[in-house]
Amino acid sequence: MRSGDGALLGRATTDWGEPVTTRSDQVPGDAHRRVELDELFRDVPPIKSIEDLAAPEVFETDEELEEFLAFVRADRNANLA
Repeated sequence: MRSGDGALLGRATTDWGEPVTTRSDQVPGDAHRRVELDELFRDVPPIKSIEDLAAPEVFETDEELEEFLAFVRADRNANLA
Protein backbone atom coordinates (compact mmCIF):
# COMPACT_ATOMS: atom_id res chain seq x y z
CA MET A 1 0.00 0.00 0.00
CA ARG A 2 1.22 3.51 -0.75
CA SER A 3 0.67 6.85 0.90
CA GLY A 4 -0.45 9.91 -1.06
CA ASP A 5 3.17 10.76 -1.97
CA GLY A 6 3.85 7.23 -3.31
CA ALA A 7 5.89 5.99 -0.34
CA LEU A 8 5.43 2.34 0.56
CA LEU A 9 3.40 1.70 3.69
CA GLY A 10 4.36 -1.51 5.47
CA ARG A 11 6.49 -4.27 4.05
CA ALA A 12 5.45 -7.61 2.63
CA THR A 13 7.58 -10.74 2.79
CA THR A 14 7.39 -14.23 1.34
CA ASP A 15 6.73 -17.25 3.54
CA TRP A 16 10.50 -17.66 3.87
CA GLY A 17 11.15 -14.05 4.89
CA GLU A 18 12.33 -12.51 1.61
CA PRO A 19 11.00 -9.02 0.88
CA VAL A 20 8.36 -8.75 -1.84
CA THR A 21 8.49 -5.81 -4.23
CA THR A 22 7.10 -4.70 -7.57
CA ARG A 23 9.72 -1.99 -8.07
CA SER A 24 12.68 -3.16 -10.16
CA ASP A 25 15.08 -0.76 -8.40
CA GLN A 26 14.47 -2.71 -5.17
CA VAL A 27 15.39 -6.14 -6.57
CA PRO A 28 18.67 -7.34 -5.01
CA GLY A 29 21.77 -8.63 -6.75
CA ASP A 30 21.59 -10.57 -9.98
CA ALA A 31 17.82 -11.13 -9.88
CA HIS A 32 17.57 -9.25 -13.18
CA ARG A 33 19.89 -11.75 -14.87
CA ARG A 34 18.14 -13.62 -17.67
CA VAL A 35 18.32 -17.39 -17.39
CA GLU A 36 18.22 -19.53 -20.52
CA LEU A 37 15.74 -22.41 -20.52
CA ASP A 38 18.53 -24.92 -21.06
CA GLU A 39 20.24 -23.66 -17.91
CA LEU A 40 17.01 -23.59 -15.92
CA PHE A 41 16.10 -27.19 -16.76
CA ARG A 42 19.64 -28.61 -16.95
CA ASP A 43 19.12 -31.27 -14.25
CA VAL A 44 15.46 -32.07 -15.03
CA PRO A 45 14.96 -35.50 -16.61
CA PRO A 46 12.79 -35.66 -19.75
CA ILE A 47 9.17 -36.81 -19.45
CA LYS A 48 8.87 -40.32 -20.83
CA SER A 49 5.19 -40.99 -20.13
CA ILE A 50 2.09 -39.31 -18.76
CA GLU A 51 2.64 -41.16 -15.48
CA ASP A 52 5.75 -38.99 -14.93
CA LEU A 53 3.37 -36.04 -14.43
CA ALA A 54 1.20 -37.80 -11.85
CA ALA A 55 1.19 -36.37 -8.34
CA PRO A 56 -0.84 -38.88 -6.31
CA GLU A 57 -0.36 -37.01 -3.03
CA VAL A 58 -2.24 -33.88 -4.18
CA PHE A 59 -5.70 -35.20 -3.28
CA GLU A 60 -6.01 -37.43 -0.23
CA THR A 61 -9.26 -39.06 -1.35
CA ASP A 62 -11.18 -39.70 -4.55
CA GLU A 63 -13.95 -37.51 -3.13
CA GLU A 64 -11.57 -34.54 -2.87
CA LEU A 65 -10.50 -35.06 -6.47
CA GLU A 66 -14.12 -35.27 -7.67
CA GLU A 67 -15.01 -32.11 -5.71
CA PHE A 68 -12.13 -30.24 -7.36
CA LEU A 69 -13.05 -31.48 -10.84
CA ALA A 70 -16.69 -30.46 -10.30
CA PHE A 71 -15.52 -26.99 -9.24
CA VAL A 72 -13.31 -26.65 -12.33
CA ARG A 73 -16.13 -27.81 -14.65
CA ALA A 74 -18.63 -25.40 -13.06
CA ASP A 75 -16.19 -22.50 -13.27
CA ARG A 76 -15.38 -23.18 -16.92
CA ASN A 77 -19.08 -23.53 -17.81
CA ALA A 78 -19.92 -20.29 -15.98
CA ASN A 79 -17.43 -18.39 -18.13
CA LEU A 80 -18.65 -19.74 -21.47
CA ALA A 81 -21.43 -17.21 -21.93
